[in-house]
Amino acid sequence: MKSVTDKLFFTEQFVFSSISIVIPVCNTGENFRKCLRSLDEFVPKSIEIIVVVDGGMDDSYKVAEEFGAKVLEFPTTGGPARARNLGACAAQGDIILFIDADVTVCSDTISQILKIFWNQPHIAALIGSYDDMPSATNFLSQYKKLFHHYTHQTASENASIF
Repeated sequence: MKSVTDKLFFTEQFVFSSISIVIPVCNTGENFRKCLRSLDEFVPKSIEIIVVVDGGMDDSYKVAEEFGAKVLEFPTTGGPARARNLGACAAQGDIILFIDADVTVCSDTISQILKIFWNQPHIAALIGSYDDMPSATNFLSQYKKLFHHYTHQTASENASIF
């Protein structure tokens, strides 16, 4: 295991170990572009971004390259878990952040994650929560995202399994 001092970078107020962002993608279109735009806007250029194209038939490969991501590709679809595993194997960071291709990050997402790992070095993993203002306009998507938000916000903060 690498020590925290092996790879350091600065954010607003803190010094942190390195991070890699892994994104599985399969035919996601505009949501994927929104995801990459948010990373481009809010994530320091020193952070590794790995996109794993899971047998997609669209231009996700080219879009990811345009945003400067490292792109890995499977010729056939095998699911997001397989894509995440390949991305994790290729990641160079001390911390691996998995996000889905339809997720946008906020300005403080990365610093919040790194601050928690820095202040609580005993933890092995974090889980993110959907926000309480889903961008989807249809009822079912809004319901599912708000239900996930509620579930994450009311669940125990500690888990004994991963």
